[in-house]
Amino acid sequence: MNDFVLIFVVMVAGFTLGQLLFAWRPETSGRLRNLAVALALRITVPLSILLAIWNLKQLHWALVWLPLIGGAIMLAGFQLGLVVGRQLRMSGAELAVYGPGGGFVNLGALGSLTLFVYLGEPGLALLPLYKLFEELIYFGLLFPYARRHGQFPVDTPSRVWRDPVLLAVVGCWLCGMLLNLGGISRPAWMGSITSLLVPLSSFLLMISVGLVFRFRALLPELGRALPLALLRVILLPALGLGLVWLLGLQTFGDGLLAASVLILASMPAAVLTIVPASLYGLNQGLANACWLLSNLVFLCWLPWVPSLLSWIRP
Repeated sequence: MNDFVLIFVVMVAGFTLGQLLFAWRPETSGRLRNLAVALALRITVPLSILLAIWNLKQLHWALVWLPLIGGAIMLAGFQLGLVVGRQLRMSGAELAVYGPGGGFVNLGALGSLTLFVYLGEPGLALLPLYKLFEELIYFGLLFPYARRHGQFPVDTPSRVWRDPVLLAVVGCWLCGMLLNLGGISRPAWMGSITSLLVPLSSFLLMISVGLVFRFRALLPELGRALPLALLRVILLPALGLGLVWLLGLQTFGDGLLAASVLILASMPAAVLTIVPASLYGLNQGLANACWLLSNLVFLCWLPWVPSLLSWIRP
């Protein structure tokens, strides 16, 4: 199957199934969403990362820069949302949706799938390092920022280090590193397991999106959501590549690190964009529009990936 078609089918099929499940049994949608998220983020995603890191051929000191690059790009997305929102004369409550809408990134579902499709397991193995500061930025900055402007202040998770998702990912990452550094060869048949786990993870997470996404009040906000969606996919990858070149990492792994940063910096808004608006009584229509347009722009950008990668990795 064509690379673009595979990603498109997984996204649309998962989202559509989530919408259908909600229409069929709305009273159970919360439990179904929790189940899909738990299966993906606690089992299939961590296992695919373990297998990918176990098989990674190059471990190098240069990889320590990857978490800093990833964190810088997420923070830049947040700042981009604030700057564009102010130019659009948004209120403080609207900025509390728009700013985090630029910072929340779909690294789990689409990041892992896109890396695997275009760069294989070596690219997928770099994902945990890139997103190392993700939880800290999300729950230490983006959620509190949205909460300050909300109508219904509630507590957000503290003690990020106790998050079972984070523990599962870090635990599997460490296991993969130990197996890799221990010189234990990964059985060849496990490669086919990774080929199943990655699309399955993305499919499950897109089901969870479909179970919570609502189209009500979305249309009036599309015009304001579009500038952020377009600028994200242009400026953030440019920033990522700029940092890679500035640090002299463009040749690492025959361009693997640069290609991974390009792809991950281009990822669309995560479904978490919708969550603060729901929790804190913010503009739900704007949040939904930011998520939807960001993902549609991403799909329009996706066919250009092979050309960009051939430039980075000639």
